[in-house]
Formats: sequence, C-alpha cells, structure tokens
Amino acid sequence: MFLLMIIVGLMGGSSYVLCFYKILNNKNTPVKMKELSVNIATMMNDTGILLSSICVLIYDNSIMYYKDN
Repeated sequence: MFLLMIIVGLMGGSSYVLCFYKILNNKNTPVKMKELSVNIATMMNDTGILLSSICVLIYDNSIMYYKDN
C-alpha cells in the first residue's frame, strides 16, 4: 500500500506541476491572463482538497461508521 501511495502522490504532483507549466509557457496568452489563470487554478486545487476532506469526514462518520460492541 505504501508503494501505491507514493506512486499516486508522484502522479498527482506531476499533473499539478504540468498544469502550471502549460499555463505559464503558453506564448499566445497575455501576462495578465496567465496571472489570472494561475490564481484560478490554485483556488480550484484548494477547493478540491477542501471538498475531498469534507467528503471523507462525512463518509467516515456516516456510511463507513463502525461501532465496536
């Protein structure tokens, strides 16, 4: 499981870095739009992390709840 988590983390980090690389190195996009695009991408990344954390808390306390006898 540890090895799979490392692989998933590397893949996620690579896609994160590649998105920012593509945004910043696009020659057809003006500088102000690049700045706005990076800000929006960062906000969406943080929103995704927040929503996944909230979903895990909800699932852990409702559907996945295990009560010891």
